Amino acid sequence: MSPESVAEIAKAQLPEHIRNNSRNLPNAHFAFCPAPLQADHLDPEGSFSLGCAIQGEQRVLKDGRRGRSKGTIYWYGAANIDYWIDGEKGIIVFVVGNYFPFAEQSWVDFIAGVEGLIYEGLE
Repeated sequence: MSPESVAEIAKAQLPEHIRNNSRNLPNAHFAFCPAPLQADHLDPEGSFSLGCAIQGEQRVLKDGRRGRSKGTIYWYGAANIDYWIDGEKGIIVFVVGNYFPFAEQSWVDFIAGVEGLIYEGLE
C-alpha cells in the first residue's frame, strides 16, 4: 500500500459533530452488547475511519495507567477479538478470545489489563 493509502485508512472519517456518539448503541440487546461502548475510559474523542476505529486521545485506563497513543487504529470484533496498531509506539497487539457475549465486562477488563502491562513494559 502507498503511504497515502495508509494515511487515508488511519484518518477519522466521521463528521466531528457525531464522532463522540458513534459508539452509542442505546437499543442494543444486552446479550449482544452488555458493556457501554461509549464509556469514557474506552475512547472519549475517538472516531471511525475506512476500516477501523481511531483513538482520539491518549488512552487512560480505569486504574489511571496510560494505554494507546492518540491516533492508534484499533478494532474489537463481535467474538471478543481485539487489535490495535500504535504507530507512535511502533507496536501491534492482537488478542483473541473467540467467545460471546461481545464486550462482556470481564473481557473489557482483561484487555485493559493486557494493555496496561504492555505500555508499562514500554516505559
